[in-house]
Amino acid sequence: MSFAGDDRFSATNSLRREYDSLLEHKQYLLKENQDLREFDRQMNQKLTSHHEVLRMLTTNIQSVKLEIQKLEGIKAQLLNEQSSKLVQDAESGTSGNTNNLDNRQESTNNNNKVTLQEILLTSYTEEILSSMDHKDILHIIQTLQQATNQTK
Repeated sequence: MSFAGDDRFSATNSLRREYDSLLEHKQYLLKENQDLREFDRQMNQKLTSHHEVLRMLTTNIQSVKLEIQKLEGIKAQLLNEQSSKLVQDAESGTSGNTNNLDNRQESTNNNNKVTLQEILLTSYTEEILSSMDHKDILHIIQTLQQATNQTK
């Protein structure tokens, strides 16, 4: 009979070991589940944060686009005003560039009107020259003087 008791004792120990192993595995799975839930919570926070940043960027982009449209409207209005002013100046024979135009008008006895092309050419030339540095302007002047001397 001792064999039957030993078998039951051995089977009980085996079941206890299996039960302990299952409990340990259950604890491991519970811990994994808890870790995964925490990870999921953190990812949801990041996702929410990213969505908020994306929403703000979208709003900012829309605001910038509206500002660009406003500025383009202002630019178009200013260009129209400038063109109107240049046309009026051309018709009246005056311009904001009075020094250059006064010299031309004196040479034509103040009777001829300056053409719009001349005003625009003068304006654009002055714009270009104002964007250049002094060395470039001096180089252009020297080149023009050399060309003038060669044609004499």
